[in-house]
Amino acid sequence: MIFLAVIFIITAIWTASIPRIETWQLMSGFGLSFLFYLLIMARAESSLIYILFITSIAVRVGLIFLFPQLSDDIYRFYWDGILVESGINPYGLLPINVDTNNLFPSEGWLLNVMNSPGYYTVYPPILQGVFWLGALGNDIYGFSIILKIIFILVECIGFYYLVRYLKNKSLDTLNVFWYFLNPLVIIEGVGNLHAEVLMIALLSIFLFYWNKGSMVKASIFFSIAISIKLIPLILIPFLWFSKRKNRLTFVIGTISTLLLLFTPIWLTGKWMSYAASLDLYFRKFEFNASVYYILRAIGIWWKGYNVISLLGPILGFVSMALILWLSWKKRNIFQLTGFSIVAWFVYLILSTTVHPWYIIPLLFFSSIHANYVPILWSGLIFLTYINYGTQPFKEQIWVVVLEYSLILIYIVLTYRDILQKIKSQLT
Repeated sequence: MIFLAVIFIITAIWTASIPRIETWQLMSGFGLSFLFYLLIMARAESSLIYILFITSIAVRVGLIFLFPQLSDDIYRFYWDGILVESGINPYGLLPINVDTNNLFPSEGWLLNVMNSPGYYTVYPPILQGVFWLGALGNDIYGFSIILKIIFILVECIGFYYLVRYLKNKSLDTLNVFWYFLNPLVIIEGVGNLHAEVLMIALLSIFLFYWNKGSMVKASIFFSIAISIKLIPLILIPFLWFSKRKNRLTFVIGTISTLLLLFTPIWLTGKWMSYAASLDLYFRKFEFNASVYYILRAIGIWWKGYNVISLLGPILGFVSMALILWLSWKKRNIFQLTGFSIVAWFVYLILSTTVHPWYIIPLLFFSSIHANYVPILWSGLIFLTYINYGTQPFKEQIWVVVLEYSLILIYIVLTYRDILQKIKSQLT
């Protein structure tokens, strides 16, 4: 096991150091790290839990001084951070309209490398606070190091509460490593600073207190998770319709905490620009979609042009309607974790954009019950980085077809086991 752990650490760190344009090196590195991850989990047992934890932490620590290679989102993170550090509200302010010569002339280069200078920021207030802490570093490299240390510390706290939650539910604590040791989670999280892993850590604390019936604490940590990434909002209908004792306390606590945390947006009247950027997500961005790509092809055949501006909002509405229906109609059969898996799956399947780090929450909730479909997906979705091997960028549809076809084949071949896993996630 120790030999496998060492090889896994080396291959995962090596993968995180490869630029995304180096397609075959990147695929080889991730393929090896994912293989060793599966071998480790196949041999995992309770007596090895400390080795597994040390391995998970060691690979994250090994990424601290590596600059993110797979995403250019860090440049917008840093931009927002230096705005907050300079006492400027980042909401309602377009980077292209900022006079960098007067405000921070040494950072004007960011406008040429960030991927969204013409869009308002979509990052919630708590995450902006994390960016502010990172901006206390001397430069973007220092920013990256500070954020990675924060990520590791918060993930460790989340790990602690998730283990406690699994023990209280009489579930196998080894399941936590299907998530915590997953190379996609490590490389996209600490490696490339995608805040889904911070959100998951807060949701772990929320799950623990929700299970205990401590609704005030549960509402606070659930609200903080939303203030890192908005996506946990899809769970609110289920939490509202559930017949959990003290549900009203949770709802009031959540609303109150969110109002407080989102003060920089609503109190300053910047919510319109914030909403505008969220609307752009549904009407403009597309990547690695499934149902949407099929409907897009039909739309192009029918209309003669890309109908994303119409399809995006419609699919978003359908996704919301399905989640609402499941929350109300099926609230008596689902556990919270089981519903979360279904809700995230519906959201992802109907999304116009599914980047690799988007499936991290689905992987998290699935790992609690060792549901293997999202684990397989976490290995296949990394293939989408092949798209960045061509300049200019061009999405390779064959990658999308291969990814979703293999997932579908796996579901068909193992549907009996999947049904058994689903039953374990019901009350």
